[in-house]
Amino acid sequence: MTRGSREFETTASRFGASLALVVAAVAAFVLVASTGELLRGLVGVGGAVLVGRSAKTLDTRSNEQRAVGSLGVVVGSALLVGAVAVTDVASVLVAVAAFAVMAVALDATTGLDEDTGQNLFRTLIHSSVAVGILTVVTASIALGLPAALVAWVAEVGETVVRSSDFGAFVSIQIGVLLVSLLLARALPRLDRWTPDAWLPEQRELLGHLATEPWEVPRWVLGLLGVQVVVALSAGGGHLFATFLDLTAVFGDVFRFLLHSGVVHVPLAVVLAVLGGIVLVDYLRGVLVVWAGDDPPETLAHASGGVAVGVALGVLTAVPMVATLVTAPFHPESSAAALTQVFGLGATLLGSLVAALVAVLAVVGTALSVTNSRYIPPEAGGFAIGSGLLFVAALVGTVSSVPPFVTFVAVGAALLVWDLGENAVGLGRQLGVDAETRRGEVVHTTGSALAVGVGIVVAVVAMYGLGPLSVPSGGRALLALLAFVAAIDRTEGHERQE
Repeated sequence: MTRGSREFETTASRFGASLALVVAAVAAFVLVASTGELLRGLVGVGGAVLVGRSAKTLDTRSNEQRAVGSLGVVVGSALLVGAVAVTDVASVLVAVAAFAVMAVALDATTGLDEDTGQNLFRTLIHSSVAVGILTVVTASIALGLPAALVAWVAEVGETVVRSSDFGAFVSIQIGVLLVSLLLARALPRLDRWTPDAWLPEQRELLGHLATEPWEVPRWVLGLLGVQVVVALSAGGGHLFATFLDLTAVFGDVFRFLLHSGVVHVPLAVVLAVLGGIVLVDYLRGVLVVWAGDDPPETLAHASGGVAVGVALGVLTAVPMVATLVTAPFHPESSAAALTQVFGLGATLLGSLVAALVAVLAVVGTALSVTNSRYIPPEAGGFAIGSGLLFVAALVGTVSSVPPFVTFVAVGAALLVWDLGENAVGLGRQLGVDAETRRGEVVHTTGSALAVGVGIVVAVVAMYGLGPLSVPSGGRALLALLAFVAAIDRTEGHERQE
């Protein structure tokens, strides 16, 4: 079941919402770039905008469009969290600033509401599952588990074939019992897959050979258990070997059948085929449950994770690419340690899963906050983004951000909230497609002038208090108070006019 397309779901006017997003993105980038992390600022803010813009594409009638949106959300999440992943002082600043931009982008494009959250949740969860499976497969290959399993099976088979005459004979009995038990599980599945594959006589014969666990006679299990104990005991098969020696040619032929693999190999192949049929059907059931009522839509939501996961797995398998990626790793870093154990592909895929889960947690938290009485639900994303941008400005004071940039970021936070709230009001009154550009330009100019006056007052207060014996922290606080007071007075004067 698909819902109708929502071309521009947010209740905010297009122009005002776009202005608020631009202000938030520029302010966040300038904050991070002022610490010397120009690339991280660009990557983090770009990823946040990509997540917000891609969320709009998820709610359409077209699964192709959903797939494009899923790809954008996954790539954006990877960029956003990747910019934060570097563990240093600026990480908190990058995280807060980037998530502020993401909140504004969501509200500016599709609206931070339950429908948006549901679509994002489906995309992030299904993509995480897909990437998680690829992570397990890649890590297993890097650890050599498939090769180890094949070697173990070969070793067990060789041990069985080279065991005593009685041990090989007991292993054949166990194999026949397992074939009968697996046949009871595989036949119903084969009947569903290929109902016309058997003649009635063939199907009846196979049905007689199949046995459920509770249908096996207890005396058979008891006799088999006694034989296993005898075969494992020292010299337990001596009597059986003596019997074969006494039967001359028959004993030699029987020994050949026991130790040549003529019986064991076909038996092992049948066991593998029947076990594979049962396993494939279980996996099919899991896939059906995962796909839900609308498998194409589910696959569209997961396609971003599949595409990015496969691309990472293939690229990291190229030695030249792996060398370029691992070159910046510090030898004692967790990334280097994980890469050494699980391989580069599994490490990056696991990091991608962590990024998707992190964005999922942030979106869920934002939706919970918008449902509280402290945040206006119509402009929840703008309010959260403005608040986070304000917090990022405060965090910047301990991350080598110049005071002037801090004041600009605080002003931008207030401007984002003002523009977003005004855009929502106009959108609800006139409609999101109404021509409001001229009025919003006037409003934006007035708000920008108010913020500019506040910045000037804050800078004067900050550096004008230099000759006074006021601690630097006190000067910053007084400057911030002067900033807020100046903006309040300026906006109050504009409203009176």
